[in-house]
Amino acid sequence: MPGSNGPITLALTFNEVKDAAVRHKALQGWICPPARFILLYRRTNYADAPGARRFAQAGGRRGHGLFCAPRRGSPEDSPPHLPSGIGRVPTAPRQVPTPSHAADTEQEMALKITTGRAFPIGIDLGTSAVKMAQMRREDQALELLAAGSAPLGSAEEQSFTQRLDAVGAAIRGIMKSDAFRGNECVISLPAECTFVQHVKIPKGPAEEVSKAIQWELQGKLPFPPGDAVIRHIVAGDAFGDHEAKQEVIVVAAARALLDSCLAMARRCKLDVAGINIEPCALVECFSRLFRRTSDASRTILYVDLGAASTQVAMSHGSRIVFARNLNIGGNRLDKVVAEGLGIAGSQARQMRRDLAAGHCSPGAQDELYHLLDAPLEGLCQELALCMQYYDTVFRNQAVERVIFLGGGAYDKRLCQSIAERLNLTAQIGDPLIRVERVGGAGLACGLDRREPQPDWAVAVGLSLGAEKAA
Repeated sequence: MPGSNGPITLALTFNEVKDAAVRHKALQGWICPPARFILLYRRTNYADAPGARRFAQAGGRRGHGLFCAPRRGSPEDSPPHLPSGIGRVPTAPRQVPTPSHAADTEQEMALKITTGRAFPIGIDLGTSAVKMAQMRREDQALELLAAGSAPLGSAEEQSFTQRLDAVGAAIRGIMKSDAFRGNECVISLPAECTFVQHVKIPKGPAEEVSKAIQWELQGKLPFPPGDAVIRHIVAGDAFGDHEAKQEVIVVAAARALLDSCLAMARRCKLDVAGINIEPCALVECFSRLFRRTSDASRTILYVDLGAASTQVAMSHGSRIVFARNLNIGGNRLDKVVAEGLGIAGSQARQMRRDLAAGHCSPGAQDELYHLLDAPLEGLCQELALCMQYYDTVFRNQAVERVIFLGGGAYDKRLCQSIAERLNLTAQIGDPLIRVERVGGAGLACGLDRREPQPDWAVAVGLSLGAEKAA
């Protein structure tokens, strides 16, 4: 909330979201102070949250929103290890440090209280499917407690507001069929619903920064500023107009759309703890692998190849420093194949799926990728422009590697083709790396832990990121 001194101050109270007078007056164009984890909406009234009184009576400590206790010796303390090429990283052994003095007694008691605590459910509202994942920390290990997915079918051709009913039905079906604990969740908005813009503004107090961002956004938002919820995050120091400035990532969404999303969640009997964007969830999914001080100098490029769009994010270790949405996705590639071969779009989509699964002959693969050469070249040019912009801001930290995520990442030849054009070391990301499965979590929806599952990065990152925002 404005004026808060906590590390995470990107929040709208539930009353602020409901009260129309506040929405259109006090919050008109309101911009929160910067933080590392962007939330377009965050529930801040936790007095009546599930388990709040029980937690307090047990001696738990209240955090900045979610109830948490200090954790020592977490697996994030282990050095990160990223594989070279395409594949997964074997689980590293974990060592639990032993308290060395009696002063740690109270801290260790709080740790026991939170052992086995389930994180909020991460809900990825994709264009073609809804994915839900819930993580849990058991002792020093991360576990996948529950996971489920449901396709949206023909609803993917509609706008987000038009397919909210289908999204709600999919969520209710997943909740009934999977062993999720509680109804607290964090939701990601589809890329089509968010506006992301990089701006350079002078350094100064929060009030001046807010005014500078409003000035930079004039004429750029796709909706009236008074009807928008605006958040920002400081990516780092920059230089422009012969003076020191700061690079800021601004994220905006229509307030009416957020209200519709919250209303849909209430119909599904969900308790929404926050609404986030996909690039932040991608970075949070893998941030636990970058905990050493030296990791801040490592730049990772995340490319999420979705159905309707491609999400681009860059990070310095665990901190996001770049975000952009590209309007080129799997649907565009399917359309090109359908037009080139004179077949229906559904046939083209199935053909590309067969290719990703290795069910096509080498000759058929060559013919298909010859058709995809032009759209892939366009995508790579956009990615190159993203890297060029990044280089102008962070001149001494070149991109180390690219991690491919999303449904399109199952096509290894597609990823290799993009990586070769970008001249970068590449890998297919596995969001469940160093994560143990509880029982048969995710088996019903085909989540195979023997192979990377790149299309689960957003859902997993939303659930893990809720712990960071605590």
